[in-house]
Amino acid sequence: MKFVQLLALFTIGFFLTNCGDNTPEEELGVIDPNFDLVGTWYFKSVSGEGVISGVDTQDDDPNPTGFIIFREDLTGYSEFSINLLDRPYGKTENFTYERTSERSVEVDKGDGDIETWTIIRANANVVEASWKIDFGNQFNAVITSVLTPNP
Repeated sequence: MKFVQLLALFTIGFFLTNCGDNTPEEELGVIDPNFDLVGTWYFKSVSGEGVISGVDTQDDDPNPTGFIIFREDLTGYSEFSINLLDRPYGKTENFTYERTSERSVEVDKGDGDIETWTIIRANANVVEASWKIDFGNQFNAVITSVLTPNP
């Protein structure tokens, strides 16, 4: 149940509560200066690393399904299904967003919890981003996703 709650935060904030300390600048990739987040992006891989029930844990889903849409009017929509730690999880939701810097996108699911993606690399063909989910010392993780414009 706690894992499902952890994944719920994953969906509530599709992208990161500032993991700058977890992603040193030298590990960040290139962001094309012409990169535009607007569009539909399909999940290609999802991984998570963190603490669940006090135990260090990491896992990945190399075959997630779903997408996230970023519209020009700063609204968005996500629909996805992932499997981490042999537990399936899916979500459909609307959100608003703001790209606050070259590497940061704030996503607001409307429940008062704003999450921030850290964009690791991005161009017309790929977006790789990380975000942090935090329920306290016993339940927290950094999620990293790779998305492409093609299903």
